[in-house]
Amino acid sequence: MVLRNNPSKRRRAFGLLLAGSLLASFYFLTKPMETSAPRSPSGAMQALDFFAAARAYPNATIPPQGHYRAFEYSKSNLQKKNAALRTTEPWQLLGPKNIGGRTNAIAFNPLNPNTIYIGAASGGLWRSYSGGVGVEAWEYVDTGFPVLGVGAIAIDPVDSNVIYIGTGEVYGYQNSLGGVTVRTTRGSYGIGILKTTDGGATWTKSLDWTQEQQRGVQALALDPSNSSIIYAGTTEGTYKSTNAGVSWTLVHNVPMAMDVDLNPLDPNIVFVACGDLGSLGAAVYRSKDAGATWQKLTNGLPANYTGKTIVAIHPLEPNIIYADVANDFRAIGIYRSIDGGDSWEQRSSLDIAQYQGWYSHFVIVHPFDPEVVIAGGIDLWKSTNGGRTFTRKSNWAAWRFGVVPIGGPEGPANYSHADHHAALYHPIDPDIIYFTNDG
Repeated sequence: MVLRNNPSKRRRAFGLLLAGSLLASFYFLTKPMETSAPRSPSGAMQALDFFAAARAYPNATIPPQGHYRAFEYSKSNLQKKNAALRTTEPWQLLGPKNIGGRTNAIAFNPLNPNTIYIGAASGGLWRSYSGGVGVEAWEYVDTGFPVLGVGAIAIDPVDSNVIYIGTGEVYGYQNSLGGVTVRTTRGSYGIGILKTTDGGATWTKSLDWTQEQQRGVQALALDPSNSSIIYAGTTEGTYKSTNAGVSWTLVHNVPMAMDVDLNPLDPNIVFVACGDLGSLGAAVYRSKDAGATWQKLTNGLPANYTGKTIVAIHPLEPNIIYADVANDFRAIGIYRSIDGGDSWEQRSSLDIAQYQGWYSHFVIVHPFDPEVVIAGGIDLWKSTNGGRTFTRKSNWAAWRFGVVPIGGPEGPANYSHADHHAALYHPIDPDIIYFTNDG
């Protein structure tokens, strides 16, 4: 219809359109809202629960010794029947080679920093001879034991063929299946501490927890002046060996020892950070007599917390110590001591850990400049004034979803996968830092 050169018809048509729009608006605004059917759950959690229940039957949960007993049974019974299969051509890894997995621990070979060991959350121990660079950078280290989670690695500074690994990933005391998280696959069985004296070719049990697999080893620290002395932070407390892991003694019985640090100039001074998911006795403790007696450090540190704490000692000025303290679902802050732990000052209350205070966060200090601090949680943060202020250095949300090119990045230069567990400065070049995270 053409309304040109007829003003009255144009006005009439406009009025009809306006009236129609008002009637339509009134209809939709007054029409009762149709409620959509309630969304049903995806079934993923039920599937995981069924997966666990089928393996635990007739028990409610898998017994503490169940996993290792099944491993021994398979070695003595099932492998004999499959001997013919092992004579065929061995398996070769086809991939994927463009996707990482959750990684909890990292250690450099002290005599060759191009050799790096990492502990996976559910994939055992891995090694790189190229500093982690390259498509074929990593190889699996077969311990000969049913090891899933590796939470700690320690390498003898004199003989790098001697390596200790702490097994298991435990956040809730006496619960190796993930604490508060609903993901029943987070957390894994541990079998204690394993040791190799030939660079990983063969392994033996050092601290044997094969019958107590709800336990875990979260930290290992070797005495730099005597590598036969080792401390282990475990779910059951802090253990010490004075004979290179032949035997162990419980020297501190506060559970959930999540971090162990030795004063590099006086290794008789030992710090242990205990606590996670509301476990009893959560605090930072110090021993000045190689673990014989312990003091709870409360002068400036929180009286209690429900998450975990990680400690970092400056290697050249060990009186300068940082502590990253968190509740289970929120960070409390970064604390610093300049008198060897006698007193502490809260330097920052920035919520770096966020909702992962029970799970993934850390602090490290620059090997030469004690004012430079790197802290990690969901993302990575850097301070150049002793933890007073921090600048965000990574953005995990910049992740490029889709197919990651082999050997290529998952995101731009400021991307690092979320949930950072640990970090290490390169032993020679402090401009290079390695991080472990969930991807």
